[in-house]
Amino acid sequence: MKSREDIHKKLNDLFTLNLIEKLQEPLLKKINCLNKGNFNNRFDVRVASKDVDLNSWWKHPIYVIAKPSSKNVVIGITIQPQRWPRNNEDYSNEFSECIDRNNAKINDLIKAHAINATLVKKEVKTDGKFVLSNSFNVIIDNANPSDEDYTRFIDFFASLCSIVVSLSDELPVKWNSSSEGLNNENQELPETSEITLPKAQFGLSKKFEFHYDYTLTTAANLNMEFAQTNDIISSSMVSINPAVGFEFGYIELAFLRAGVGNFQQITQIDNTNKVSFQPNIGLGFKYKGIQVDYALTDLGNQSAALYSNVFSVKVDLGIFRR
Repeated sequence: MKSREDIHKKLNDLFTLNLIEKLQEPLLKKINCLNKGNFNNRFDVRVASKDVDLNSWWKHPIYVIAKPSSKNVVIGITIQPQRWPRNNEDYSNEFSECIDRNNAKINDLIKAHAINATLVKKEVKTDGKFVLSNSFNVIIDNANPSDEDYTRFIDFFASLCSIVVSLSDELPVKWNSSSEGLNNENQELPETSEITLPKAQFGLSKKFEFHYDYTLTTAANLNMEFAQTNDIISSSMVSINPAVGFEFGYIELAFLRAGVGNFQQITQIDNTNKVSFQPNIGLGFKYKGIQVDYALTDLGNQSAALYSNVFSVKVDLGIFRR
């Protein structure tokens, strides 16, 4: 069974290499594939017929995330263009035929490629802004997808990109309520800067000494993000990810460490939630200004992240002074 990280790395290579060659005109032979440096996060895939639209997150983004299991791999796809019309309800009604027509094209595409896909959600939100959100799952009946499985998916995805961009280009950026139609010559682009919400961390630690030679350091952290995430404690105001750990030391020479953190609510294929966590252990040695550390993360493969072996060496340059 492949992990989400493994599948996302494979998809990243295919998106940035194979997919580009399969894109059809008027689409550019370019792609903006973002996952914010974490292969456990969803992909924000952007294709366009104009260079400027490759950096427009609101124009016609496609979000992709893999959901592996012991039986198959489900690749979730969400099409989510966003607009800022003067009147959301009027805008939605005006372009409902356009939306239905392109949804029919997607259904025909699924049949043409013999893709096992199921619609998860289809909705139009008009609360504050117009958001078209279509989500469906592509199911690969193989826990370890072959190159042929990936090739079929990329062929399907390339054709899907053409439909998504065509749909998005038919949805004008701005609705002019003072005229009978759309004023295509006076459209205003929304603000494209993205603001990162602040984070906070609250922690406590205590060091105990036993018989002069032994020490025990305990610590607990609350890592807070002011946004709703998959953290075990999550609300619209703040999400909290707790972590605890300890370090047992001997004469400040050898150290044994253990801890647990990264508590997440992971959505399963059947849409139920499972709490995952990441246990870690480590060893450390320190002698005359030279410190060597080793850590094994995600012990027992308890979280969605892949386990890692981490080595580090620290040298105090003061030991070279005469």
